[in-house]
Amino acid sequence: MKHSLLIIAAMLVTNLQAQWSSDPNINNAICTAGGDQFFPELTSDGSGGAIITWADYRIQSSDIYAQRINSSGIVEWSADGVAICTTTAGRSYPQLTSDGSGGAIITWEDHRSGFNNPDIYAQRINLDGTVEWLANGVAICTALEIQFSPKITSDGSGGVIISWEDVRNLNDDIYAQRINSNGTVQWSTDGVAICTAPTPQAFHQITSDGSGGAIITWSDGRFGFADIYAQSINSDGTVEWSVDGIAICSAIGVQGSPHLTTDGSGGAIITWADRRIPNDHIYAQRINSGGTIEWTENGVAICRAPDSQSVPHVTSDGSGGAIITWSDNRIQGADIYAQRINSGGIVEWTINGVAICTATSPQDLHQLTSDGRGGAIVTWQDGRNSDWDIYASRVDTNGNLGNTTPVEDEVETVKPDKFDLLQNYPNPFNPNTEINYQLPERSFVAIKVFDVLGTEIAVLVNEEKRAGSYEVEYNASNLPSGVYFYQLSAGSFIETKKMILLR
Repeated sequence: MKHSLLIIAAMLVTNLQAQWSSDPNINNAICTAGGDQFFPELTSDGSGGAIITWADYRIQSSDIYAQRINSSGIVEWSADGVAICTTTAGRSYPQLTSDGSGGAIITWEDHRSGFNNPDIYAQRINLDGTVEWLANGVAICTALEIQFSPKITSDGSGGVIISWEDVRNLNDDIYAQRINSNGTVQWSTDGVAICTAPTPQAFHQITSDGSGGAIITWSDGRFGFADIYAQSINSDGTVEWSVDGIAICSAIGVQGSPHLTTDGSGGAIITWADRRIPNDHIYAQRINSGGTIEWTENGVAICRAPDSQSVPHVTSDGSGGAIITWSDNRIQGADIYAQRINSGGIVEWTINGVAICTATSPQDLHQLTSDGRGGAIVTWQDGRNSDWDIYASRVDTNGNLGNTTPVEDEVETVKPDKFDLLQNYPNPFNPNTEINYQLPERSFVAIKVFDVLGTEIAVLVNEEKRAGSYEVEYNASNLPSGVYFYQLSAGSFIETKKMILLR
């Protein structure tokens, strides 16, 4: 009987996993509501799936909606998404990041003070699809003049750091603000200046530095042609590197559309579109926590295929490297391709990248996030159904489309009879190890990693789980050799075990 139940359960799990399409001409629909959906963005849900947000025209001018898709490719919230902000004024360019508890914090450009005077607002949504803060969002910056194009990253404590481009000084400058998990701003009213150089700064992006602060990059015209610059800001709102930033690429020609992700060691990997030779191609560079360039001067080539490539995006591969996607014109225009680059600056997949979507229609404004196992989930707005819809796909650590094992898998179908935390394997390890645990009943689960002084250094799980047996992978590539402890908290059950990292 038990054997039969396992076979049936396995068939059900297989059917759920098959929800992820492996066909780059089909993919997964996130929202196909009436009207257009624009500007999709996404972040990991911490369980191998993603939360996606977008600007939505189903009712009136540009509302903000969101949807969650799980590790098996199944949407979790209301059909066609949950409303984040629906005031009568327009909104645009939503951005989001994980709240560390299975939900997300979303920010956007908001016109409720007037169409020509946009401000920056934010909202939090939990893992069940319920908004947490003030209806229609919390004000991040309402300074005079124009604030636009917000970006967002986690502060590692349930809050976020939000950056934006700002015209209060009659020039396109960059400012930032930190907001905690309850929706309260932490730094100076209307933000801290990141770069106020006398020429415009544009197309900026932000990522966490892993210590409560952030690294921000942008395209900068201070020496004529646009170059790529970056700056670090700590958790207290103090800038860390040279005034107005460090040059990432100053090669001849135009460099633009930068994007970045953490390198897992306090630094960042930055990618951009580069016109040092005819046509735009994709390059990348790594900068460490002290502001020192790590790879080849002016960057490593990611794609130099015929015709042009543009608007690159990047996410961590969990091993010190990154997965980079871009819009590619080598076949028909506006397809989506991807490449993986390791921590040493060496590309890992097929030369010039693997195809993510080549449907015979435009794909635009793509984004990606880690799937937690060295791969990524990619989303974009897609014109295959006559109006703009939202689609998604998944690429694994080897560059294959379709199903991959999520960051945390339910590994058995038989309900355990007790709470249990098992010894990690392998142990000692370098730098990856697996932690298994069992839940006899639905519980809110937290798995945390501590050093020998009891300092919390990682949160691996922080959400409600149904009864079952689970495994979660931990990557300690940013830690030195030593003894560490991992702890399971589930309801009133708490257990701690020791593990050893050997370099």
